[in-house]
Amino acid sequence: MCVFMLYQYKKINYRGRFAPSPTGGLHMGSLVSACASFLDAKASQGEWLIRMEDIDPPREQAGATEEILRALEAHHLSTCSEIIFQSKRSHRYISAIKQLWQQGDVYSCRCSSKQIKVLRKECLYCPCRDQSIIECMGEWHENILDELDQLGGALRLRVDELAESQIVFEDRHYGVISKNVAKEVGDFIIRRSDGLFAYQLAVVVDDAWQGITDVVRGADLLDVTPRQIFLQKKLGLPTPRYRHVPLVYDEQGNKLSKQHFAPVLDNALALDNLRVACRYLNIKLEDPQSIEDLLSQAVDAWVK
Repeated sequence: MCVFMLYQYKKINYRGRFAPSPTGGLHMGSLVSACASFLDAKASQGEWLIRMEDIDPPREQAGATEEILRALEAHHLSTCSEIIFQSKRSHRYISAIKQLWQQGDVYSCRCSSKQIKVLRKECLYCPCRDQSIIECMGEWHENILDELDQLGGALRLRVDELAESQIVFEDRHYGVISKNVAKEVGDFIIRRSDGLFAYQLAVVVDDAWQGITDVVRGADLLDVTPRQIFLQKKLGLPTPRYRHVPLVYDEQGNKLSKQHFAPVLDNALALDNLRVACRYLNIKLEDPQSIEDLLSQAVDAWVK
């Protein structure tokens, strides 16, 4: 286990989580994901946590955090512990970067995404990786990320074509997934050029710190799971079990998301909203008249 990791929680057999980003209110697609993770935890007699992934201020909407939490409360999806806010956890992400830095696994990159895309098509590495960040900027010290920001570079994780870059895991819904991260993804960003921490780093660090045993989320994140597992291995962290649930689409065939202007749920219709979410999850209900009854039926059906 890596030295920066200190679990806050006692070890249990199951701990799940729902981790929305405050870029808008809760819509049906996110409610389906929240229900799936909640039901999976309750059916396993485990704990279910809420974590707010608020590490991208330019994309966040004012008041969205409170709106999401009110919606979850209205739908009786309650956390078993305090709500964690990623915006307050920079020190842990920096500790992870320090470990990767000292292992020689990261480098500073000033290439644009367009340049990287062209290099990948030509099966070439980013030229920045030829000089490690340690060689460019010296040993680790407390101001080194500030120096990096002045240079305008992002931090990329080095993914070499070794046996460890072939990631194979069994998704609890989609079965065995195999991806060679070196060939299919390449070196990926863990800290952006604007100084913000990348989702891939934050989610890996926080899942481990919270002792998450099972990640249940939308299938749109299935493709990034191998790189998260790769990063877990680099940091010496445990890999949780994964279950990705099918996405919800609108009548035009677009994924229900904030990017496609999915309507925000009406909390006054929480029971009806949950009925719809259960239909998307292929859960059959016997005309529940209350949210408590619906969730009880849904947990029983999830077990089966």
